[in-house]
Amino acid sequence: MARLKNKDYLLRRKFLLLLWEHEETQRILSFLEPNKQFVLNSYFATGKPGLSDDEALAYRKTRSNSEAFSAGKAFNELIRILDGTRVKTRPRVAPLVRPEIDAKLFAQALVNVAKDIRMKGSS
Repeated sequence: MARLKNKDYLLRRKFLLLLWEHEETQRILSFLEPNKQFVLNSYFATGKPGLSDDEALAYRKTRSNSEAFSAGKAFNELIRILDGTRVKTRPRVAPLVRPEIDAKLFAQALVNVAKDIRMKGSS
């Protein structure tokens, strides 16, 4: 497999960041297995959208060759999903792996759990 050029790395990163911008397009990523989502988020630094191109390329240099290879395979699978050429075996549900923890969403989930516990305890 040919090494990914810096220009192509930045294009793929920007594409993934665009997918993360909207809830509707985020769901596309859930068609990938969680470990493939993790490697894409890690290698392309999707949890750090404010990085400049130079900073993103410097970050890329800190990643291992095996992570680069895994991210390339995951990205290619994502493209096959988008263009409909991925072989479909059976329907499955996979969680959406977020590149960074959403503190507000996490706090709201804890509040909802506490409310449920309180409601069950009072009945």
